[in-house]
Amino acid sequence: MTSGLAPTLLHLGSLRGRASRREFAWVFLGSLALTALTLAVYLAPVGDVVRLVIVVFNWVLVYVGVAVCVRRLHDLGKTGWYLLFWVVPMMGVVLLAWFFARPSAKA
Repeated sequence: MTSGLAPTLLHLGSLRGRASRREFAWVFLGSLALTALTLAVYLAPVGDVVRLVIVVFNWVLVYVGVAVCVRRLHDLGKTGWYLLFWVVPMMGVVLLAWFFARPSAKA
């Protein structure tokens, strides 16, 4: 497991290269868990500085999520611009989910 996690952590914010289904899944689940944790802290009675740090941290998570989605699309032989399908209501999300679940394209 750690041998598969090391390349993921090294290229976390990179928009170049490829991301396998496994790497995409690890980043997705990790981001989901971190978002849930930061939401719990955000809703707790904490100071404004802590809330600002949480907001900035969540924007970093958004960037990492976009980066791994772009790399996953590269792995499928598609351009990262396909991620703009996300703005199409309902159908765009379904199309991207289908793309992300497909096996990798031949290199």
